[in-house]
Amino acid sequence: MPKLTLVIDGPPISKNRPRFGKGRTYSDQKQESLAIQWEIKSQLPKGFQPLTGAVELQFFFFMPIPTSTSKKRQEMMLKNEIKHTTGKDLDNLIKMVKDCMNKIVYNDDSQVWKYPEAIKVYSLHAHTQILVGWD
Repeated sequence: MPKLTLVIDGPPISKNRPRFGKGRTYSDQKQESLAIQWEIKSQLPKGFQPLTGAVELQFFFFMPIPTSTSKKRQEMMLKNEIKHTTGKDLDNLIKMVKDCMNKIVYNDDSQVWKYPEAIKVYSLHAHTQILVGWD
């Protein structure tokens, strides 16, 4: 199975709920989505076309450690002794990345048939890593 590794620098961004107003639905995350899409496009091999078959994704969200955290707790977070269980929801982090990959990595996120792994861990370097596999 061919694989592709994508890295999005910066703190992972979760998908917000849609906003409603003046009889329409809108998203206030256009800038974040465009930045993620640009970063993804810049890492694809030259001539890459969106995948058309089944796609498998693995997500690794490296979350920033709060600046007010003590050294002892930081060490525990980096050893994964303290899990990232607050703040951003794992499902919403995945949704944001999947939506940004539409029409770039694959034609539609309905092609994703499997997530063998999706985790949030603390890190000194906040970023997102996505492994893409296909037949």
